[in-house]
Amino acid sequence: MNEEVMLPGLSSEFNEKFAALVRDKNFSGLINAKELEKLFNLTPNKEDEILIELLKFYENYAKTEVSNFKVSAVAKGVSGNLYFGCNVEFEHEALNYSIHAEQFAIINAFNHKERGITKLAVNYIPCALCRQVMMELNTSDKIKILLPENRKFSINELYPDPFSPDDLGIENKLLGHNACNMQFLSESCNDDFLLKSALSAAENSYAPYSKNYCGLAVKTDDGEIYNGGVIENVSFSITFSPLIPIIVKLINRKQNYSKIIKAAYVETTGSIASPRNLTFSLLKTIAPEVEIITAESSLVIS
Repeated sequence: MNEEVMLPGLSSEFNEKFAALVRDKNFSGLINAKELEKLFNLTPNKEDEILIELLKFYENYAKTEVSNFKVSAVAKGVSGNLYFGCNVEFEHEALNYSIHAEQFAIINAFNHKERGITKLAVNYIPCALCRQVMMELNTSDKIKILLPENRKFSINELYPDPFSPDDLGIENKLLGHNACNMQFLSESCNDDFLLKSALSAAENSYAPYSKNYCGLAVKTDDGEIYNGGVIENVSFSITFSPLIPIIVKLINRKQNYSKIIKAAYVETTGSIASPRNLTFSLLKTIAPEVEIITAESSLVIS
């Protein structure tokens, strides 16, 4: 926890334990179920109250160079794990590249292979875009949305007549989808560790509409590797390029984008739609000197 951040609505014992968890060098925007249970036992507050109070912590991670309007979110998974989120804006780029706090928390859960979300706390009412993103989730009909002042909603109350994956016949929705098995078109790509990391991300991506399972892996100047897969949405226009899950990972680790020195992009050959240009445009803005390599892959039909 940043030293100046405290959670005054929770006990001193909770604050002390929580601070130790988030100061750990391996903290990645996640508190696992076992540690969360221990935290809950250190304060008399009810669970929903704790989630609302925790929002104050991740406001410090927000990057709001344009709006100076900080939003934070906390998602609880069916696993019992807790995933943090904040809003992110990018200088010298289009506003539509921005990541909303609710989206960040959901992508954070996606990065950690969570299988569903039951609660999502946020310090401001979710916008229409975020309601559409929540509709993509496999647990959309079960999510409880928590707001300050004890306000609680279901997604159906906030979005009563939605356009959803059901309308396009999608059964395995976001977080409930299964990984696919892919292989490079060129065997020589298997010798490149960064390309293999991108392929792994592609295998775990969510692309039920375009069937373009694609992934990106980046290497930073300290030798660390981060990867991410595309996350599509039934609305199409809210699709997250494979760079966005990587940005979520970097922010959770308090890493600077400019540390990216090399990137590998892998996508499915012959796809009718591609986030390639979207990915490279933002990547070259946040890491102007980045070296990019690419490869094509195909699904392995078992």
